[in-house]
Amino acid sequence: MSTPLLAHPAAIGTYPIADAAGVLPLSVAELSLVYDVLTPAACDLARTPWQRRLAVFWADQLRAVHPPASPADLADLGWQCGVWTEQRRHVRRVIALARTGYRYAVLSYDPLAPRAYLDVLDRAVAAYRPRPCTPASGDLRWVLPATGEEFERCRHHDVFVGGYGLCRYCVPWVG
Repeated sequence: MSTPLLAHPAAIGTYPIADAAGVLPLSVAELSLVYDVLTPAACDLARTPWQRRLAVFWADQLRAVHPPASPADLADLGWQCGVWTEQRRHVRRVIALARTGYRYAVLSYDPLAPRAYLDVLDRAVAAYRPRPCTPASGDLRWVLPATGEEFERCRHHDVFVGGYGLCRYCVPWVG
């Protein structure tokens, strides 16, 4: 069973981020803010293929005009058996760096209260345990060489352009 990170209850139009202490409901705009502030930190800290794919994963989140119909959760991060604790440490380093206001200048707006949302995300990541963890578990795409157009950097914002081939900050909504 995975720990929910995001859910899309279409009836109320919010995306709760769950942690052990409860649920913090986030609007699409608030959740987009979380991904906006995580992306530069994730791109700059990424060294391994998994870390680079994490940065692209966040760079691409909530960019489609229509929000996802299915829940996204921490299991979507492609944790790898045997190294997931280091991967979790990396995610928490990214969150910690984003909490400092790191590269918020790339945003075209002043992010309001991202720290509260990042704190909830950090608690959820800290409590998360992928199950089951077997040598064959995990999405192998997350450990393949991280090359290709999605890993090119935007010349204006110096972040990965992502799977859409367009920087999150240059073209925030696609599709």
